Amino acid sequence: MNFAQVEIKFKELKRKYDTGAITEAEFKAQLEELMIQDEEGRWWIIGYETGQWYYHDGEKWVQAEPPQAPAPPPTRHPSVKAPPTVLPPEEAAPTMPPTGYMAVLLYGLSFLFAPVAGIIVFLIYRGNPSEQARRFGRVCLIISLATMVLCCIVSYVYTIAQY
Repeated sequence: MNFAQVEIKFKELKRKYDTGAITEAEFKAQLEELMIQDEEGRWWIIGYETGQWYYHDGEKWVQAEPPQAPAPPPTRHPSVKAPPTVLPPEEAAPTMPPTGYMAVLLYGLSFLFAPVAGIIVFLIYRGNPSEQARRFGRVCLIISLATMVLCCIVSYVYTIAQY
């Protein structure tokens, strides 16, 4: 495998991770499998958060551009050191919204909670003899319906923005 092939495989793994098809632990483990050794014997890896190339100088990971010539396939020769086991330090990456199953769970619950709560409050207070209580129930119903419409619009816009 050469550096270009590793980059292609990294992009595939990153897409799977971003869509929730694999966990962060699986992503990192599979990324470690993509370590590649250059002609000088240095081990290279792509940073999982930055997408930048790093090589190990024997003590630490250093961000750099990989060599242009394709590297030979990794070989285990007695004089060659094993790849380092510590991943490179990562720059702070922006927090992305949840994806996949977690997104459906979190957005679904948040979109349903306010409208359902408002409808329940309306149903409880609609038969109350106090006009003030009935008015409170109607206000809760209006707010809950407005929230439901707003949530539908946000969901639609979010879906369009994803594609």
